[in-house]
Amino acid sequence: MLPWFLGHFFLVTALLKKWHTHQLDFILAYTQADIEVDLYMEVPKGFDIEDERSKYALKLLKSLYGRKQVGRVWNQYLTTKLIACRFTQSCITESVFYFKKSMFLVFTDDTILMGPDTQELDDMITLLRKPFQFQMKEL
Repeated sequence: MLPWFLGHFFLVTALLKKWHTHQLDFILAYTQADIEVDLYMEVPKGFDIEDERSKYALKLLKSLYGRKQVGRVWNQYLTTKLIACRFTQSCITESVFYFKKSMFLVFTDDTILMGPDTQELDDMITLLRKPFQFQMKEL
């Protein structure tokens, strides 16, 4: 769980050090993570089925909003991808990652990047976009 003050601390630190910041939003973040176990759901209304609807179920291939474990699955997925991109996870809080001289704060499906060099922040964004196809919006 992200402490409520961590985002504020992050931004105050950036202001004091005169660092650059970027905010990113992962679009449909929870649906990008793979599911670890087999999950099935009822066929939704409006889905065309010739036979009786109750005979069928749909197997989920990706996480779905509204599931109990979706936040945990997304966080594990993102952490694995960040470590594969040469990010280092903080020993103190699992929500903070380091990349060279820059820092990366994750809260749910949003992030704040901060660092002394705009090129390094752009490199971080490129790393996240290219190999793992993260759909992101820069705010």
